[in-house]
Amino acid sequence: MLAQLAQVNAGLEAVKGVGSFTLWLPEGAHSARVAWIAAAPDRIRLHVFGLLGQGQLILAADGRCITLHAAADGRFYSRCADDPDLEKVVGFPILVSDLVSLLMGRIPLRTHSRTRVTTDDAGAGGLVLSLGGFWGSRQKITFDAEGRVREVAYFGAAGRLRYRVVLKARCRVDGYALPRALLLTAGNGRRLRLEVSRCWVNPVLKPGIFTLAPPGGA
Repeated sequence: MLAQLAQVNAGLEAVKGVGSFTLWLPEGAHSARVAWIAAAPDRIRLHVFGLLGQGQLILAADGRCITLHAAADGRFYSRCADDPDLEKVVGFPILVSDLVSLLMGRIPLRTHSRTRVTTDDAGAGGLVLSLGGFWGSRQKITFDAEGRVREVAYFGAAGRLRYRVVLKARCRVDGYALPRALLLTAGNGRRLRLEVSRCWVNPVLKPGIFTLAPPGGA
């Protein structure tokens, strides 16, 4: 199972897409249109637009640093770290590399020291692959009766749920299986739904596409 997952979309180096998302936070739901370009393993540029097409936010990560520019208030944020978590940036606890992998139709796999396969409690004829480590469960991957990944759950310290992703729909683009709709639910109750309207595979990557300079070049 793991070897098969590791080979999903082999040959896919980058993906570009447009769509929309809804993010449910404690203060309410936020919806917007979004466009992105992502390249394995941890580079992404993401633009968020208002319902009327006005630019609201740009996020860029080049594998070393993550930067964000919010057009509404001029806020500019930059932090350098290995594979940063996006919770403080966009309000959802997902790693940059996880987001990139999901957009490219792949399942991010956690390091582990043991594996276990059980039947799906939902009774749909599927299987659950659990990856564990010294501190407990790291990840659970649920397959449907046809062997396709239906849901993936990631766990943090003491086995607490970090977030769960449900693959709601898929599409094929030039032979690659890519997500059409994703629903992510965090352990803190926050939810993120992404709907993909259109995507392209292995686009040309312009130099500097994954970096973002401060406004005015400061």
